[in-house]
Amino acid sequence: MKNNFDVLKIVSVLGRNYLFYFSRLFNYPLVAPDTLQLNINFNCNLNCVMCHMDKKKKLVKKELGLEELKKVVFEGKEMGIKNVLILGGEPFLWKDSFKLIEFCNKEGMDTTVITNGTLLNKSLLGKIFSSRLPHLHLSLDGATSKTHNAIRGKNVFEKVMKNITLLSEYKKNTDSSFPTLGITFTIMKHNLREVPLMIDLAKEMKVNSLNFQPVVVDNTEPRLRSVNSSVWIDKKDFSNLDSSIEKLVALKKKSKENYDLIENTFSNLKLIKKYFKGQIKANSRPCYAGFNRLHVTQIGTGYLCDLSFGDIRKQSLKEIWFSQQAGEMRKKIKNCKTPCMQFCAYRPDFDAVENEIGKIFL
Repeated sequence: MKNNFDVLKIVSVLGRNYLFYFSRLFNYPLVAPDTLQLNINFNCNLNCVMCHMDKKKKLVKKELGLEELKKVVFEGKEMGIKNVLILGGEPFLWKDSFKLIEFCNKEGMDTTVITNGTLLNKSLLGKIFSSRLPHLHLSLDGATSKTHNAIRGKNVFEKVMKNITLLSEYKKNTDSSFPTLGITFTIMKHNLREVPLMIDLAKEMKVNSLNFQPVVVDNTEPRLRSVNSSVWIDKKDFSNLDSSIEKLVALKKKSKENYDLIENTFSNLKLIKKYFKGQIKANSRPCYAGFNRLHVTQIGTGYLCDLSFGDIRKQSLKEIWFSQQAGEMRKKIKNCKTPCMQFCAYRPDFDAVENEIGKIFL
């Protein structure tokens, strides 16, 4: 057995994995969620081709305030949640984002912020380091300027590359390994051929983790699928889809550095091909939505898949999570027949086990 095979890591997650399995089986949470997801604002400085957040901007006046979000974080901690995921909109446009990050740190929560990366100038990076943010995750949907800008907007790629360089320099000058830097690449029609190219770019930019997620037609309605969408991969491009994913698999196998960099497991990568071809079955990957992540929206409602319920302004987080309404929604999700590849639908610990076992064969 190779030294890089972490037996203790596997053993440490197996018990928790079983509790999630039985939670889903009995339709009742037997263990605290992995993550508290906070969508803190609707406002964004981009208008990406696969995003429809602008539909929700009329609700800005109803957004939760800092003290309300602090209450949510504290109650999440009391429930046993250890991780907080902060996103928007673009979270760094929210005026109290750093006060919230500092509060999460104070409460001992392992915090990740997801951003489009365009605002990470020297001033903002100084605030990020002062707030002691543990993890920063960027959305990058092209390995070239032409592709990423076609998806996210004019000169966006150039801004993001410049800002990642600034982040790396800041970490080097302060002798800091934090915040760790992750990249999410959303696979779609526009960028299919650049999937394998992201590996070299991620290494060049000193990225800690890279994951690939297939696109949804409308990110405000995650169950929506349409082969007629401008972002969906056409049937005529299926051979390119196969080629790109197989190249990614080969790169993951090539070295331990690549293996650790690419977060997707081999089974996940194979499912991406089936997803776009309409061959994936609803039970190909058990959906843990309603158990693995407690999602609070910008206006204070709970959110399971595309189903909203409860009101954090009137109820505690625990009351919402264990409510009869939440139980009914879990039943609907369990009976859902729409194949899903979104991160909120499965647990990273399952992937962690598969990845650790996979190291044996490197």
